[in-house]
Amino acid sequence: MRVVCSSLNDFINNLPDSRESVWRGTVHVDVTRQPLDGENRHNAVKFAVIFHASAIVDDEQDGQYFLDLGLNCGVDLECSDPRTDASDLAESLRRKLVEHCDDRGLTVKPGVLTD
Repeated sequence: MRVVCSSLNDFINNLPDSRESVWRGTVHVDVTRQPLDGENRHNAVKFAVIFHASAIVDDEQDGQYFLDLGLNCGVDLECSDPRTDASDLAESLRRKLVEHCDDRGLTVKPGVLTD
């Protein structure tokens, strides 16, 4: 089963507090920047910033399920007047999740789990 969350709070609420209930005690987090213009990322000016978190949960009542969160944080502009609001938001979400996981003994690793 796959549980898709629409916010970081939903992801945290679905994430068990017990390290033993999360596969390998690990949550995976990734922030990607996808170019929206230009031929490639080297000459692009606009970048979509995506925050992704995932974990495999082994719950005694619900069994095993894939916990997934993907959030579009917005667009960064790299021009004469750069704006990195989207990357700042993604970093803020990452820090909040890392803090939550650290408090519960969960490990945060880079990358994405896929089902």
